[in-house]
Amino acid sequence: MSTSLSFIREQNPPYGPQEQPIAMLGMRDINQPFRYHLPQMPLFFSLASASLGLFMVARMVSAMDVLREFSAAEENRCVQGQGG
Repeated sequence: MSTSLSFIREQNPPYGPQEQPIAMLGMRDINQPFRYHLPQMPLFFSLASASLGLFMVARMVSAMDVLREFSAAEENRCVQGQGG
């Protein structure tokens, strides 16, 4: 469960707990604290997708580095007249 300050005047979140710091007609007011549950499943999937994305970026950068080294070696071999 998390507590935050409200930036809008709105009803309390439907997924939040019933006990709120200021329980005036089920509303939250500007600059007043309110409580809500953190949705655990979306947080898990966003963390997993971010980790997968970082892994894929690292893998692609590594592959680009290998290709660059390979092309540099081929260029040196062609310049020296060993292949072609």
